[in-house]
Amino acid sequence: MLTTRFQAVDSASPQPTYQPSPTPTSVEAQIRLAIIETISRKKGLQPIYELFDTAVEDIRLNVEQDRATAFIVPVDPQTGEVVPTEPGLVILQRTSLGQWEVFLPGEPQWQTQLKSSSTDLLSVEEKNLWLMRDAQMKALADVGPFHGYRLPWAAGVTMRLTQSVAHDRYTPSGNAHYAFDFATPGVAQMFNLYAAKGGTVWSVKDNCPNGSTDCSNWIVLRDPTTNPVTYQLYLHLAQNSIPASIRTIGTFVQRGQFIGVADDTGVSTAHHLHFMVHTNPASYWGTSVDITFEEVDINGGRPRILADKPYCRSTDVCEQFRSDYVSRNYYLGDQTPPYGDILSPQLGDSVFTSIVRLEGWAKDDLSGIYGAKFIVNYDGTWREIGEMFSSNVFSYQWDLCASNVPDGPISIALRVYDKAGNQSIGLPGLRHFFKRYDCPQSPPSTCEPTADQVALFAEPDYQGACSTFANGSHTSLGNVGINNASSIKLGSNVVATLFLQNNYRGRGETIVTSDSNLADNWIGDNSTASMVVSLRSSSPATPYPISPLNNASLPASSSVTFHWENLGRGTEFQVEYTRSGSSPIQSPWLTVPYWQVGSLPAGNYTWRVRARNSNGTSNWSTAFNFSIVAASTSSTSLSVPFTDDFETDKGWIASGFFDKTDELNHTPNGRISWKYDTNSKPQDGYDTGQPNFGFLTSPPLQIPASPPYALRFWSYYQTESDQTYWDQRWVQISVYGGAFENLYQFSDDPMEIWLQSPQISLAPYAGKTIQIRFYFNTLDKYNNKFKGWFLDDVSIVPFEPSNCPLTGEPNDQYNNATDISLNTTVQGEICPSGDIDFYKFFANPGDRIGVQVIADRSNPNAILDPYLYLLDSDGKSVLVENDDKVHARLTDSSLSYQISRAGQYYLKVKAFNHPAAGDLPLKYTLTLLNDSQAPVAAFLTPNNYQIIPQEIFPIRILAYDGNGAISHVRLYRHSANWESGNWELLGEDWDESDGWGFDLTDKMLNFSIWARVFDLAGNYVDIGAWNLSHPSSAFFFPIIFR
Repeated sequence: MLTTRFQAVDSASPQPTYQPSPTPTSVEAQIRLAIIETISRKKGLQPIYELFDTAVEDIRLNVEQDRATAFIVPVDPQTGEVVPTEPGLVILQRTSLGQWEVFLPGEPQWQTQLKSSSTDLLSVEEKNLWLMRDAQMKALADVGPFHGYRLPWAAGVTMRLTQSVAHDRYTPSGNAHYAFDFATPGVAQMFNLYAAKGGTVWSVKDNCPNGSTDCSNWIVLRDPTTNPVTYQLYLHLAQNSIPASIRTIGTFVQRGQFIGVADDTGVSTAHHLHFMVHTNPASYWGTSVDITFEEVDINGGRPRILADKPYCRSTDVCEQFRSDYVSRNYYLGDQTPPYGDILSPQLGDSVFTSIVRLEGWAKDDLSGIYGAKFIVNYDGTWREIGEMFSSNVFSYQWDLCASNVPDGPISIALRVYDKAGNQSIGLPGLRHFFKRYDCPQSPPSTCEPTADQVALFAEPDYQGACSTFANGSHTSLGNVGINNASSIKLGSNVVATLFLQNNYRGRGETIVTSDSNLADNWIGDNSTASMVVSLRSSSPATPYPISPLNNASLPASSSVTFHWENLGRGTEFQVEYTRSGSSPIQSPWLTVPYWQVGSLPAGNYTWRVRARNSNGTSNWSTAFNFSIVAASTSSTSLSVPFTDDFETDKGWIASGFFDKTDELNHTPNGRISWKYDTNSKPQDGYDTGQPNFGFLTSPPLQIPASPPYALRFWSYYQTESDQTYWDQRWVQISVYGGAFENLYQFSDDPMEIWLQSPQISLAPYAGKTIQIRFYFNTLDKYNNKFKGWFLDDVSIVPFEPSNCPLTGEPNDQYNNATDISLNTTVQGEICPSGDIDFYKFFANPGDRIGVQVIADRSNPNAILDPYLYLLDSDGKSVLVENDDKVHARLTDSSLSYQISRAGQYYLKVKAFNHPAAGDLPLKYTLTLLNDSQAPVAAFLTPNNYQIIPQEIFPIRILAYDGNGAISHVRLYRHSANWESGNWELLGEDWDESDGWGFDLTDKMLNFSIWARVFDLAGNYVDIGAWNLSHPSSAFFFPIIFR
């Protein structure tokens, strides 16, 4: 960002507006210089150019490089920080002489230039946005007239008007049309200024030397009594003439109060005051608005001179003309603030509708009430609502839904002004009430795709920011953004291929049906950087081989996994590999981008891949070559039972990147484990910049004919996910030195914790000699900076049958899930180890479901720590999940969700420490509710205004839910500082066994508490206790949660 200073910031050594510069050589630099020079010449065009410095950003050129645009943004000259406001769009056109002509926002030709800009410079959507913004800002100039002003100099003194609407001759944009220039009669001299109307100091600057043409001094007063808020600009003030008492931003200045001395600093030819009122001084559309002065007896309070007449608009009042005007701007002696109170709603009321009637009164004992406004706070920020009321008693119908007010506590008070400009102190009439009304749902998402579009969403279940996309390639993903997509909807005529990289490469996955959560896909959620939308009638692109890499040399008896990239529209894939001297071998058609073939014999190989969809089959890809070296002599067989803690060498063979390590260990008093690790740099994990793999192979093991044996071991891992696609962790087995085949894949298990594997039965291998292999493969080069996979304490011992009742089993896949209905309780168990239970139910839109899994604790050695999922109709996409009600303290699981689409849904229950848990039956009770009714609750103690001096301040809540069960209570506290304080979360109570409540032991005066009571389905009710005190003592104790 280039910041160009236009005002002096040091009164001792003022800086000029700009220094003439040689013509820059680059086009962009020429554009910057042209904008700088134009703004310098046209400071009077807008208040913003006088009050702020300017930064030039985001320069764009069309293809021909004869048209350009740039953003200009205001910069606070005191702090150097960008002012938070809309930027201005500057449009430039190169003249026949090669110079850049600049069109600033608000100038007469700006709109014409905008409309004629080419679409490679500004899209149609951007043009419409700027035209709409231009129209909105100009509409603000039509507000008014605003009344209640006095001429801004001392009462009884005569000053001369030098121009008003005639500003248009120098400012053809009309932005200063309603401005006034006042000077002393005769020879222009400096004169004292007094506030024309009360307001707070919004901006101030008076360090520019008198007479300077390079900088200017000013003061701006903000007047919140108008709608919209207005700003009074007093320009061309003398150096250091603004009283120190009002230089602080936010200081209230009363009408008639001394504010400075008129001089001629800035764009000025002689001593005078430039005075105008506008609605947005930090905008490039800061147009002046019509005002009236109370003591001016012509034109309804509008000073005019004859020179103004040619510039009067048809809507202006220009009936009489006079040069000299006498002020009656007296300093008002009323310094007593007004006051008021709220009549409705009452403290602690609950509102069950969208509309709430607010009632109040206001009074001032001296100058009288100028106006009063309701102010509200529901999110930590006080904001004005409704109109300014001038009567003493008033009311307002507030639409809570139109204001997007969330359920919960709302604070309301008054802001009152008297005719002397005094504002009420504090928060008159402060009240608190609760909104308990579900506002109508927003209309269906604007991102509902047509038949030829797809829609991406930033949140699961088609929620959050979204954008639609037509047939074509997309690297800009609209409102969703890069690496932020979580769900996708498809039109009936298109499919979408999502990519990890922004060049249409990396983990390409073709989506053929809408998907409410991409987390279980191989592309993953928050991972899409580019996308190709194609017609369903399109044929697939030819895939690209990834691994084994071309010309790779693999270790002896390598386990081989073929992986490729889908480059678009492929839904199934087939691999063909050929060993030199042998016939080609083809895979079946696969729906995932990899094929595991186990281990292959030594030799030279080629492999290739192709894709197909319902419209045809692609060509074969380029063939990759790889070789596998010959195996060495096998080692001596070992007998079973077999155990190995890796503290001594028992003949394991490591290939690839498996190494012994003392980084982590599971063996009691042990030190050594095996780890998949590619280098000695922990920060790099197993990232080599390429796909990589490795395996750890046991010595030959002789399995007895009986009894049946099982493999178990302990492992710890950290990889990019617990899914099956990337960074795969496998157990493989070889019989009598033959090829290694897959035996078990790890997935869905928690990271960064040592877990024992389930019993992996070796019964099919009784009486045979086997080898066990641990096989790790990244498949691709992405997301590999993780710790890796650790292994320890391997054993092959007799199989121990689990005592698992068969009731309800098997239901360990979504396609054999147990049927249940809403408002049902069922008994289940996780058994044997590695077991997962699925349930299915039907729900309608609007159903608010609550689910909980409560572990049976009758056997202290077999207590389930459950993990609960709600899955969409595909049985895979997670809508919501929960591990613990309270992390690591209340380990039962619960979740709630409001259904948006009719259909079949699934519940998935597993052990947190899956697949280790389940050797003993882990029993549980699952409850599924459909409940749309809020619970009922009340404070047993305390009551409003209660003072409890004891050490313990007890909070007790009575709660009941007729349709289900109370889930938990959440408690908040607010200090007596309602002007700037916020609600603080004290904690949650999830344990009903000792009643719902909390014990507070810290001391505080004048606080309030708010409790939100939830039922199992997520419905809640809010209750409050207000203006409480827990008097201080000599001790301070922390909060205790029950």
